[in-house]
Amino acid sequence: PNLDWKGCVKISLGVLFVTFLCPALSNYALFQIALALALTLGSITPLYALFLEWIFHGKHKKPTLRAIGGASLAIGGVIILGIFNGK
Repeated sequence: PNLDWKGCVKISLGVLFVTFLCPALSNYALFQIALALALTLGSITPLYALFLEWIFHGKHKKPTLRAIGGASLAIGGVIILGIFNGK
């Protein structure tokens, strides 16, 4: 397909994040924080997609209020796990 310059940059950034940065940061997290917390953070990765989709697609695909509420609850749960990690 024919892509303009912006399309090529978006695809390149997606490849960079998914292929290189995500595994590198996940492995780094395994050594820096508790294993249970690192795995929990890794499992909520699809929640980030809600906000990334909004950033990349703008007004065309806004997340619904229900999706934002669910994502907020899940992220709040991870924050609670992080606060009470050592107790």
